[in-house]
Amino acid sequence: MMTDDLAFTSAAELAAMIARRVVSPVEIVDLVLARIEQTQPTINASITVCGHEARAAALFAYAARSPVSCRGAPRSRRPAD
Repeated sequence: MMTDDLAFTSAAELAAMIARRVVSPVEIVDLVLARIEQTQPTINASITVCGHEARAAALFAYAARSPVSCRGAPRSRRPAD
């Protein structure tokens, strides 16, 4: 899917696409941040852009959906008997 198409996709459809693993939350955040950077000088609509925080949250969400993710917590496995 083209990134321009994603920019005009509803939040509900984006959520469904993320759930189906068509796109990742990181891709969506990167797209939105790029569009803010591109349009901000012209439309001057954003006062504060928390790009680092948004990307960190997207990375966390992406890691959390992985079946092998431990969300950063160390884990040990008991040996099989």
